[in-house]
Amino acid sequence: MRIIKKLHYQKASIKTPDFYFDLPLKVKEGDDIIETYKTSEVAKIIGIHPNTVRLYEDLKLIPKPDRLPNGYRVFNKLHIDHLKLARTALQVEVLQNGLRKQAVTIIKVAALKEYSKAIELTEKYIESIQ
Repeated sequence: MRIIKKLHYQKASIKTPDFYFDLPLKVKEGDDIIETYKTSEVAKIIGIHPNTVRLYEDLKLIPKPDRLPNGYRVFNKLHIDHLKLARTALQVEVLQNGLRKQAVTIIKVAALKEYSKAIELTEKYIESIQ
């Protein structure tokens, strides 16, 4: 997915009885509309600090996000899914026998969008914990 520099961004807000939040930006690219998120929005969705989102990018645990001309990161649903994967895999409290290293490798391979290899590594990971 590529974000073209001259796009129309639409921002909307919604208020519910319990809370108030901004809806994500909507980017129109060709005939598709792609929901995009700022770092702070992604962090809020996942329940982590915005610095953690940036750290996961630096550690290559998520795909590299596109950037706006001003340098701001632009995330999408794929990034949110990868963050959820990384958080789930790394929340396991006891990882022994190199299992954490295997989990990190799977996350990094998935972040590179090499899904067949990630599935293969996941199957080996499951075998090693059974």
